Amino acid sequence: MPEEKPEEPAKPQKVYGDPDPVQPVLEQRVSIDDFKKTDLRVCKILKAQEIRKSANCLKLTLSDGLGERVIVSSIKHDYECEELVGKKIIVVANLEPARITGVESNGMLLAATNNACGCQVIFVDDIVPEGTRIM
Repeated sequence: MPEEKPEEPAKPQKVYGDPDPVQPVLEQRVSIDDFKKTDLRVCKILKAQEIRKSANCLKLTLSDGLGERVIVSSIKHDYECEELVGKKIIVVANLEPARITGVESNGMLLAATNNACGCQVIFVDDIVPEGTRIM
């Protein structure tokens, strides 16, 4: 007789609130030349780790098509490390490095944050190669 596997406990459903009010588009416009200064790249998450000293942040090791880079992101309450590995995201690749909770972060991922959905990372279809620039 096959051995029965114990059922995994159900993941608690997150409860969100009403949507945040929609803010008007910023009056200050940027030129296309200003926008082109931002280097947005598709990166694949190779590893996701909790940072012991942080209640909110995860350390993500990424493949950016040229090599590996590490970023720190405050998505710990919204994602489990295991569910992020292998996913592709969009990263601001030319952001000045910053030291966050003792880890040097070399970029910032794109995510949508709203009271109605919490923080939702923008994932990219797996067919898009790592290192692809977003225009």
